[in-house]
Amino acid sequence: MPAAYRVRGSWNFTNPWASDKMTIMPFNKWLAFGAFALMILFLVWMVSQQARYLSDEERGAAQYFRALGGKLTVDSSSRVVTELDLFNTRTSDADLARLRELSALRKLVLDTTAITDQGLEHVAALTELEVLYVGNTKISDDGLKAIGKIHRLRELYLNNTAVTDVGLTYLTGLRELRELHLNSTKVTDKGLASVTRLTKLKRLQLANTKVTPEAARDLSQLLPDCAIAMGTKE
Repeated sequence: MPAAYRVRGSWNFTNPWASDKMTIMPFNKWLAFGAFALMILFLVWMVSQQARYLSDEERGAAQYFRALGGKLTVDSSSRVVTELDLFNTRTSDADLARLRELSALRKLVLDTTAITDQGLEHVAALTELEVLYVGNTKISDDGLKAIGKIHRLRELYLNNTAVTDVGLTYLTGLRELRELHLNSTKVTDKGLASVTRLTKLKRLQLANTKVTPEAARDLSQLLPDCAIAMGTKE
C-alpha cells in the first residue's frame, strides 16, 4: 500500500516501490480535480436530459442553434424551449428560419449578430415571445413592422440600431410592452408621440439620442408610471 505523509495541511502519497519516493499529487488537488470532473459530467447530463424532453422538431432546432454557439433554456414542466440566446454568434437571416420549430420561445437574444430586417419576419411568427434583444444589428425601421406584430412582447431592446421616429409608429400596437430600450438610435422628440400610446410602459431608455430633456419631461407627465432615462447607456 502507498505510504502517506502530511505536509503543511495536505496529504501526499508516495510509491514505496519507487527508488526516489516520488510525490504523486497533494490530496487537496485530487479533491479539486474530482469536483471539476463531477461538474462537467453534471452539465453534460443536464444537456442530455433537456434534449430528451424535446420533440423531434425542437430537438433538431436546438442542435442547430447550439452549433451556432447559442444557449437554450428548456422548461422542465412543459418540456419546450423557452429561451434562446444567440448573442455575438454568426447567426444570419437564413438561420432564423429554424425559429418556427421553437414556437414556444418567450425570450430571444439576437444582439450583435448579422441579422437584418428580412430575418425579423421569422421572429414575428413567434406569437409567445415576450422579450426580444436585437441591439447592435443592421435592423432599421422596416424591421419594426415585423416586430410590431408580436403582440405579447413585454421588453424590446433596440440599442445601437438605425431605428428612427418612423419605426416607432409601427410599435404602437404593442400594448403589453413594459420596457423599451432606444439607446444610440436616431429617435427624436417627434418619435415620442408614438411612445405615448404604450400605456403600460414602465421603463424607457433614451441615452445617446436626439430627444431633448423638455420632451422627456412632457412624456413623463403623460406616462407617470414610466421611468425615463436619458443619461447612462445600458
